[in-house]
Amino acid sequence: MLHDVSLTVAKGRLTSLVGVNGAGKTTLLRTAAGLVMPAEGRVFFRGEDVTREPAHARARRGIALVPEGRQLFASMTVRENLELGATPLRGKPDEIAHNLARAFELFPRLQEREQQRAGTLSGGEQQMVAVARGLMASPAVLMFDELSLGLSPTLTRSLFETLRTLKAAGQTMLLVEQNVHLALAASDDAYVLSEGRISGRRDCGASRGPAGAPWFVAVT
Repeated sequence: MLHDVSLTVAKGRLTSLVGVNGAGKTTLLRTAAGLVMPAEGRVFFRGEDVTREPAHARARRGIALVPEGRQLFASMTVRENLELGATPLRGKPDEIAHNLARAFELFPRLQEREQQRAGTLSGGEQQMVAVARGLMASPAVLMFDELSLGLSPTLTRSLFETLRTLKAAGQTMLLVEQNVHLALAASDDAYVLSEGRISGRRDCGASRGPAGAPWFVAVT
């Protein structure tokens, strides 16, 4: 449960949310994505109140979530899972094709396995699919729930390099991560969540550029 939480994600920056298990991090992301409706408070996106909008409407606005546990369709191929991520872009085949090419550029291994069933991939490869699927809809803000959960240190470092690449390209991101040291090193801003409340905020300074304007604000 969350209490009086106020969190802002600035455009073009990587913001991390850290805290112990059970602090409410996943609940906050699910509330921001429209999967949980708050009893009180509001969620703003690009200055508009989206609190009562369902998840699919927020996805069309550009809010994407890479969930904990990946939640892929195991019997479907890598390519089919990625194409599902592009559902909000239905009717825009050129943009979908561009995003698919970009996903394969970020994760060449996925192109090698694009016709392989997702359930037969390794854990690291499945996480690559989950991240790439989140990018398929050209999200304005991309949220990650426990990016490195269950992955080897080598794969974890590789995924964090991908985050840096995305940030350099201007992608706005909100990261929930158990590896605090890696999260803070990669982030521009960070919040600490404790027992459902924001207990601290830190400017991590990973970016040398100025902070962007407030882009995504969740208040619950």
